[in-house]
Amino acid sequence: NGQRLEKMLTEVQGHAECIMRTAGRMPPTMFLDGLEGVKTYVAPSAETPLEKDHFAETMRLMARAHGATVVVLAIESWVKLARPGGKLDMSKAPSEYPDRQEAIALLAETYQEGVQQVLPIVRAGNGQFLGFGEAQTLRHYRSQTVGRFVGLLPEQIPNAREREEAKELLEK
Repeated sequence: NGQRLEKMLTEVQGHAECIMRTAGRMPPTMFLDGLEGVKTYVAPSAETPLEKDHFAETMRLMARAHGATVVVLAIESWVKLARPGGKLDMSKAPSEYPDRQEAIALLAETYQEGVQQVLPIVRAGNGQFLGFGEAQTLRHYRSQTVGRFVGLLPEQIPNAREREEAKELLEK
């Protein structure tokens, strides 16, 4: 799974760069690799907390329905990074800092590990996407993080009945 995770991260980074070059923005997109191959799901909208919750729940159902072993979420976000050797101030949301950075966050999971990769967005003065800055990567055990877009994979690979139930829920 480690090699597949690295391959998926590379593929998703390339996809994100292509989308940013053509559209200038990245819609929240889930990529999964499962029993039925690679699948993607683009959120119709993920602006409000309710839409974000719905997107997260849909991703969990998709992972279950397709027997995913690797999931990567690509989402545009504001980030606040600690300076080298410095401590990160977590007292407010990244979007509230004047020195925040626009980035694509890649949130990846396997059954063994999680990876968070931040791709800083570099834009020209006119706002045109130029590319990504140096990626920053954090690896962790899957159980060490919490949040709306964490824990997208079920606790274990679902059996055929559980996959079918998830597919039925997705069709509703």
